[in-house]
Amino acid sequence: GVGLLRAPRQRAGRRRRRLPAALTACAPQRERRASFPPRRVFATARIAMAHGAPALRSFRLLCISVAPLILSAGCGGAAAPEVRPAGGLVRTLSASAAPSSAAAPGAADATAAPDLLLLRGVVHLASGADAVAVRGARIVAVGRSEELQATAGPRTEVIDLAGRSVVASLTDAHTHLLKLGLAQGHANLRGCTSPEACARVAALPPAAIPSAASPSAALPSAAPPTAPWIEGGGWDQNLFPTKVFPTARDLDAATGPRPAWLRRVDGHAAWANTAALRAAGVTAATKDPPGGRIVRDARGEPTGVFVDAAMALVDRVVPAPSDAEREAAIERAQALALAAGLTEVHEMGLDEASLAAYKRLNAAGRLHVRVYAYRSGGTPEDRTRGLEAAPDPRSPDATFHIGGLKLYADGALGSRGAALLAPYTD
Repeated sequence: GVGLLRAPRQRAGRRRRRLPAALTACAPQRERRASFPPRRVFATARIAMAHGAPALRSFRLLCISVAPLILSAGCGGAAAPEVRPAGGLVRTLSASAAPSSAAAPGAADATAAPDLLLLRGVVHLASGADAVAVRGARIVAVGRSEELQATAGPRTEVIDLAGRSVVASLTDAHTHLLKLGLAQGHANLRGCTSPEACARVAALPPAAIPSAASPSAALPSAAPPTAPWIEGGGWDQNLFPTKVFPTARDLDAATGPRPAWLRRVDGHAAWANTAALRAAGVTAATKDPPGGRIVRDARGEPTGVFVDAAMALVDRVVPAPSDAEREAAIERAQALALAAGLTEVHEMGLDEASLAAYKRLNAAGRLHVRVYAYRSGGTPEDRTRGLEAAPDPRSPDATFHIGGLKLYADGALGSRGAALLAPYTD
């Protein structure tokens, strides 16, 4: 959403309102009143900032570039370091700040040259700063460009930000990171324009399934080639010519005897083939559960689409991912998040097995994004489980924290599960 923000236009006779620095810092100073160009590139760095304490506080650094430039790897030999323009290639660093140096502008350690200098930017980490120095895995100074440039050595990579900004990077306040990772080996039905087209994609072997993040750059598959169920998601009946829900029959010819279970784009409905209906034991006699609906034809037979709480009727027979599969999915998804400049997420609605997977990764040092987790509150039993006291933000334990409970009131508009005062008219 940050990429869509722009500073408000100035009106005659009125003082222009100032947006918070974290929002207005998405463009060079001279371009803040202009709309953003269609191409935006992020260079990210994961920074652990310490504020006068032995333990490090996880903090993130984000350089936002509005021009497609290339990051240099730096120079060698005894020649003076070359100043490169800010780059357009996604780049992840791992750095932590020394409590003494990061707090004092210009206080770079004179015993060794920094590995990286970011110069002439708008640095929202210290008052009056326009430069950052990094050595190895540590920020050694935040200060003025003219002071820090003098610390450069022959192998220092020097990047001229040319007015671009260095800010605390982005937090996504509502994500499903684990589900994103699992989806990388499932059928990606986003954008398909008919039930038949969706069925053809669903029937593809996992190796041929394009990545949801980039159709041309598939990630390692989450599903084995002989997975007992075909899983996927992203379909939207509003893109179909008839704009009506698909049916089990639409899937049967392409998927054959393997059960297929495909979630709608909003996650509030799912589509099953006949084999999945049979595996779940769902028939015309099956009653709609509280908070859910089985879509039926004129004879009362299930058509194959389940809305909201009714999805549990099929979910209960779909093989659950193993502990190892959950961990691998989280690692896949965090790589996508970091590549997009997201270094903190709010992970919404996790069950106990998923929470345990996150805790294992965090304990093993394999969790590289900060995760603020919300425990699922979908059942009365879920709602009796406690939350965790907030950890010290400077503690390594702050990387993963169960701080919220996700509750459910109704469904969503697109899947026709939202509670409205009048019937749908769209």
